[in-house]
Amino acid sequence: MHDWKKFVRERMEAMSLSPELKDEVILELAAHFEDVFEEARAEGHTEADALERATTEEVDWPQLATQIQRTKQQEGVMNERTKRFWLPGFISLATASIFLMILAKVSYEPRVILMRSSQMVLVYPIWLLGQPLFGALGAYFSRRGGGTVWARLAAGLFPSLVLLAMISVVLLIRAFEHSPGDVGSGNLSMYARAIVGVVVIPSVGLLMGALPFLRESKTQQGLAGN
Repeated sequence: MHDWKKFVRERMEAMSLSPELKDEVILELAAHFEDVFEEARAEGHTEADALERATTEEVDWPQLATQIQRTKQQEGVMNERTKRFWLPGFISLATASIFLMILAKVSYEPRVILMRSSQMVLVYPIWLLGQPLFGALGAYFSRRGGGTVWARLAAGLFPSLVLLAMISVVLLIRAFEHSPGDVGSGNLSMYARAIVGVVVIPSVGLLMGALPFLRESKTQQGLAGN
């Protein structure tokens, strides 16, 4: 059995990669050369011929090192972005959506939600009352992931950002259904009210919930001080 790890390691000695990354790449490339060798053997080649095919495969080792570093850096950026913004934002959006679905189900039956005063309370005001919680969840998980102040703010406001994007898409579609740039004054008024009602006003509640988490936690402050 050929030592493919040793084969790869000898050719990567001069590469400027971290020890952890180099070990990871050695394992991946060793598995690749092992596959080439096994494929040649499966085709009926002798062990010597299969070994020659695998060991003489052309590899631009310096270029390979550059590609590996670039790929790992991009993966790191994407992982950090997911942890600091996308995942917290979707947590905020998911909880807001579930809460809205529950309220919608209650209102469609139809029935009303009563307070102690016995006055009817519409679904919309109740939904607004939940916004600080949703904003807090997004900003909190973003801060836990090491997000910047802007990342926490965006994660907290994520439900409103998604709704704004959806309304904008609908507005564009309606514009092309008529004539470019002409959606009618009535439609524009409707969309303006929608933006105010489902984006601007809820954003105030989301922001109220996110504000406490825009400051650094005591642990982060202590790390920064050290």
